[in-house]
Amino acid sequence: MVEIEMAVIGSLLLWPDELRHTIGLIEESDFISPECQEIFQVLRDKPEIKDLTLILSELSEDATVAAVQAAQTYANSLNAYNSYLSRLKEQGNSRRLKNKLYAVVMDAKSTVTADWLRELAGEEQNTVIDSYAKQSKEHLKGFAERATKPVAKIMTGWSTLDKIIGGLRMPAVSIVGALPSTGKTSFALNVTHKQMLDGKKIVVFSLEMSADMIYERLACIFMNIDYQLFNSRDFSPKDVKNIERFGDMLSYMNIYVFDNVYDVETQGMIINQIKPDFVVVDYVQKVSSKHKGDSRRVEMEHISGQYKQFASRCKCHIMLLSQLTRGSDSTPSMRNLKESGALEADGDYVMILNRPYVHNKKEHEPSETTLLIDKNKFGSTGIMNMSFEGKYQKFYEEANFEE
Repeated sequence: MVEIEMAVIGSLLLWPDELRHTIGLIEESDFISPECQEIFQVLRDKPEIKDLTLILSELSEDATVAAVQAAQTYANSLNAYNSYLSRLKEQGNSRRLKNKLYAVVMDAKSTVTADWLRELAGEEQNTVIDSYAKQSKEHLKGFAERATKPVAKIMTGWSTLDKIIGGLRMPAVSIVGALPSTGKTSFALNVTHKQMLDGKKIVVFSLEMSADMIYERLACIFMNIDYQLFNSRDFSPKDVKNIERFGDMLSYMNIYVFDNVYDVETQGMIINQIKPDFVVVDYVQKVSSKHKGDSRRVEMEHISGQYKQFASRCKCHIMLLSQLTRGSDSTPSMRNLKESGALEADGDYVMILNRPYVHNKKEHEPSETTLLIDKNKFGSTGIMNMSFEGKYQKFYEEANFEE
């Protein structure tokens, strides 16, 4: 019972903008926990306060502990909130009915009849229905303004892809799946390159490569430096000068690369602190969680849901790179995303990068690339032909697109 109360409170704390309109559906008597009642009073009476730190400052010590615990432990998913809310209302209604019935039974002068019981139950049900109807009407009031307001998004830098998908929305989560050695890291860094030029704030969690290796690839993309030279270190004087220039550029660009943060909870704290526009996780199968499930699949479902929450909370776009299962060499699709169907479900976009040369070097050119837009919650899907220039770690789009 208390777990449901904590889940509702935690969700309201984490997603104030998305869930504020539901507070009118909730009554203080829906909670039995004094701490949850206190937190709800602050959320209800001071709607102008949305920052979690400021909300905590309004609470007693016990309520503060409960609020932190609710946000960190019980609020698992924004998508699950309606279920939590329904169960909270059912529990509250049931408790109020029992209290009224108990009061009548204890009153020797009162008579309990079947009609009276039906009337009592009907009053509670009508209260809930009226609350939901009011919520629906209130939500309609701002529809026209919301529908015509520009949508926050980031552009990938490939004009054809941006035209097809309309840019990557914020907040949203995209999944980029590929077999090893296909170039999914370079693909994400090509998008990162565009964000750096646009002055966006970027966070990269590199769980396979060191931070320096990420900067090396970015240097190739920015300065047209042969990638192999970073291995041989046989740089020309011009290359050295360009690398130094790139180092100077990094000092005033808003990019943060972390190569030692593997658990999703710490990543979430970093995202919440930096509040980036664009986040890259390379790659999601390397991510762990302090929330251990019965299996890796259950753990991955939790991790995937956490990224959905981070994007929503910080109004950013998160790009998760994912491995594909073996046996998907010829025509991979999102069904081949490794370890979890939750990635397919939670991703607003799912794109599959394929370079046939990786698994058939005799019949294909190294540059030959296709990008399958397998899921687009906001528009078209299809296949876009691209080319990969490994020397400079760059992807280029081709003119044609097949829906």
